[in-house]
Amino acid sequence: AHQDLPSQLAASGIEPSAIHWIILTDLQFDSAGELRAFPHARVVVTRDEHDYARNAPGGYLSREYADVESWKLIDFSTGTPLGTFESSFDLFGDGSCVLLDTAGYAPGSMALLVRLPSAPLLLAGDLALVSESIRYTARPASLYDANRWWDHIWRLKRFHDLDPHLQVVPAHDVAP
Repeated sequence: AHQDLPSQLAASGIEPSAIHWIILTDLQFDSAGELRAFPHARVVVTRDEHDYARNAPGGYLSREYADVESWKLIDFSTGTPLGTFESSFDLFGDGSCVLLDTAGYAPGSMALLVRLPSAPLLLAGDLALVSESIRYTARPASLYDANRWWDHIWRLKRFHDLDPHLQVVPAHDVAP
């Protein structure tokens, strides 16, 4: 009981109204739930994901994001390369939060590189569901575009190899 995000935030003394930005790696139901609890937040997704999700195909529940009033739609076609990734977008213009194009699992999947003072942290989203996805390039059962997923998982592996301080957090792995 009380495992939903608003309840967990409240238990930590954080009110949903204090949340100004929500960055979603995709709009599938397991990523987009509870958005109604944050009516004043700006929701960040890729334009490709937003456009695809409007048709509510399998894995998407439009009711989860139908009420969002403020979107920040990312277009990686105008992005800049970063490390092994072909396209990135500096969300705040200061290098602290950089979005990476990782489309493949979903049409507009993305990852988030957060440059913390202690070490960089990469929230891999559904590019890497669990740590084994990175270690063994374990392919998910369902992919929107398998070729793009393979390309991006190898880019992630190489990106991780190039920075020994980088911590990669898979989307559904509770260990990290």
